[in-house]
This record gives sequence, C-alpha cells and structure tokens, in this order.
Amino acid sequence: MAWSDEIIPDLRARLGDDGATLRFTDAQLRVLWLSAGRQVISDCYGVDFVNTYVISLLSATITPDPTVAGTVDPDYMTLTTLKAACIANQGAATKGAGQAIAIGSSGGDRIDLRDTAKARTALLKTGACQEYIDAKTRFLLENQGQNRLGIGVSTAVRAY
Repeated sequence: MAWSDEIIPDLRARLGDDGATLRFTDAQLRVLWLSAGRQVISDCYGVDFVNTYVISLLSATITPDPTVAGTVDPDYMTLTTLKAACIANQGAATKGAGQAIAIGSSGGDRIDLRDTAKARTALLKTGACQEYIDAKTRFLLENQGQNRLGIGVSTAVRAY
C-alpha cells in the first residue's frame, strides 16, 4: 500500500472533504500533504524523525514511505496531516475573507456572508492549526535532548 492510500482518507476526514462532492482531488491532497511535510521537517529542525525523508513535489513522492512496516513514523504522519489540514483551512479562510460581503435591497431581501468568513477565521484558532501547534510543541519537548535541540540557559552578563 502506498503512503497516499493511508494518508489521503485521513486528511479528507480532517478537512470534512469526504462527502459526495469532493473539494480536492487525490492529486491535490498528495501535493498538499507533501508540501506540509517539508514544512514540518523545517519546523522541527534539530529533532530527528524515525526516517530522513526525500520529498518530491514534482513527482508527488516521499522516500522512505512513512506508512510501511519498518519505516512507520506516526509522529511525522500526524504532524504532517495536521499541518496539511491547517494549510487548507488557511486557504479557505483567505478565500472566505474575500467573499465577506453583505448585500441588501430596498425590498428587504439581504445576502450576508460576513458570518461565514468569521467562522472560517475562528476555525484557524481552534481547529487543525492549533492542533498542529500543540502536537508540534509536545513532539519537540518530548525529543528535546536529541541532536542539536535543547534548552539554553542564559544569565545576566556583568561588565567591569
């Protein structure tokens, strides 16, 4: 089973994109997940995952496959899926903000899309973006003694 066979359904579920009409193609979600994976590696610089990944957006591949026995990397898969959902939600919020309009007519009919934009923006504070920040923080704290990452100690400098 390829990584996308396991990851794409999970990502679709997080995005609420698992109904009869899909917002994203599988190819779009693969590229989104791989792009998020690059950002996760950068965000967690100094802490090793189970594997060292080579990611190609052009060919939509990741090596080694983080879902295959022997190279399974649950931390990387979870962080990357949360980051991908966050990126998608940020895109939806940006699009929604551009559509935040209210139109009224003299006949009393009214179209108001401002609350939709507010709801999408609020989702960024409590949804996948916050879940990603929380999960990344836990991962970094749990692995802080590894490699170059650590807690620095600073003291006041006194000049004579």
